[in-house]
Amino acid sequence: MDALVEFLLKHSTSAPSGSAFRVGIIIEGDSAAPWILECGREAATLPGVTVEWLLLPENAPPAEGALLRRLTAWSQRRYDPYHRIALTAASTKLSLDASGTLAAESLARIRELDFDLLFAPLAPGLRGDCSGLARFGVWSLAIDGRRLDARGYQFFWNSLEGRAFHTFSLVAHTTRFEAGTELCRYTSTTDPGLHFTQNHFALEAIPGLLCLHLLALLERGGTEECATIAVSEPAALPGNFTALRFVAAKCARSAWLRLPGQSPELEWFVGSQWRRTAIGAAGSFQGAVSNGIGEFSDVACFRAHEAADPFAVHVDGRYYMFFEDIVPPKRLGRLAALELSPDGQSSGPKVIVEHAYHLSYPLVFKHEGEWYMLPESAENRTVDLYRAEEFPYRWQHVQTLASGPQFVDTTPFHKDGVWYFFTTAILPGNAMVNLLFYSESLTGAWRSHPANPLSADAVASRGAGAIFRHNGRWLRPVQDCAVCYGYAVRFYEIEELTAERFREKPFAEMLPDWHRTISATHTWNSAGLLELRDGKRPRGRG
Repeated sequence: MDALVEFLLKHSTSAPSGSAFRVGIIIEGDSAAPWILECGREAATLPGVTVEWLLLPENAPPAEGALLRRLTAWSQRRYDPYHRIALTAASTKLSLDASGTLAAESLARIRELDFDLLFAPLAPGLRGDCSGLARFGVWSLAIDGRRLDARGYQFFWNSLEGRAFHTFSLVAHTTRFEAGTELCRYTSTTDPGLHFTQNHFALEAIPGLLCLHLLALLERGGTEECATIAVSEPAALPGNFTALRFVAAKCARSAWLRLPGQSPELEWFVGSQWRRTAIGAAGSFQGAVSNGIGEFSDVACFRAHEAADPFAVHVDGRYYMFFEDIVPPKRLGRLAALELSPDGQSSGPKVIVEHAYHLSYPLVFKHEGEWYMLPESAENRTVDLYRAEEFPYRWQHVQTLASGPQFVDTTPFHKDGVWYFFTTAILPGNAMVNLLFYSESLTGAWRSHPANPLSADAVASRGAGAIFRHNGRWLRPVQDCAVCYGYAVRFYEIEELTAERFREKPFAEMLPDWHRTISATHTWNSAGLLELRDGKRPRGRG
């Protein structure tokens, strides 16, 4: 069983009863890509779930031109998404009519099998009426609003056209295959190189996403209200001329990147700004994060090291910055702190926590008179709580709050006597799934929130700073990783948060243009008059 699914089952407050739940998976032929077979294996580990395979007649692969065929074969040497593995499980064969859709006898057979859910990951031939085929409809996959087929040419077109990312949708069809409701949106960055099949790597996240939503369905007994989405035909087969244009464009890009100064080594750094009024005071928050070149000064950290994930603390009239110190050459993260003053002076950094595994995101907060820190230690597959023995430089491990899955950028929030933990789980294929847990105490057992999974959209993925209050609103900073990792920060307003319900909405954004040279910015924090941001820029261009 996947570590994340196992963790959610263990910490669920409304675990599935274990009663029989039948899932049918529709594929072409008697073999499938490994990620599709993994969907079946993962689904079958859920309590009460049985999986049956439904086999459509296999369509002949499209007749690719010679250049596209050779380009595809060359790209597959880096990553091959097209190899198939023979199915060994029991299966039922279906047939198509003359128009290429499910024949009447196959539709009748599916209804007789009385499925609770049908999943059709690659089924471009399914069209028309699908009502009554399964209790919770037919779930399918779309990429950028198009059906996903076995060759996935949409990945090719996205790379050719220079699109920064592609978006998967898990769609529930209850009436027709041409439209449905979007259960989940998953955004993945487009690899812009010649090896375009590498973009198919994102499909390895689908089994985990499917199981998370299937688990939510089992717990809630139904799906949430979702937006309607139209699903069009799969992307067209590129011709030889298009393949030639693709190669020419990628070769030109490669040559340009090899020119001096065009592909510099990048580094993370921290910038600070002293404000006239605190962020929580009255006024426009969008104005508070407005971009102003030259407003921020570099914070001097360890010489020749990168610095990121800054957190600000204001106590007894003094200001401290906690941050991730990135040690060359392996770029292993450790945690450090320093004191800052409005006149630009710094105490000099000191290492506060260091392990053989990577550490980052040192979120520091005060509770019942004690200072705590909840850093990221995903490489160790733990969420560890520390307490200050001597604030701010001496810290002691208190308790491991969670273990098993890779949780990143966990952000605690105390409201109405309940602790909430916003976190992000990393799935295969580098998908990031946003989750919410709660507990009656800081060191108590986590419970999975009924709203899980919150989302898998890279536009609002991992935590980007502590939750804070501004003008009576609770704002949650999150990373926008759609264009690239840590591209920007988005702020969401928490409209409702209880142990039963959660709602939030977009509020503001901070793009990577607050400094002349940066291409990404992924952490924002403030305390008193001190505001901290990090950014990514060419090395040596501070």
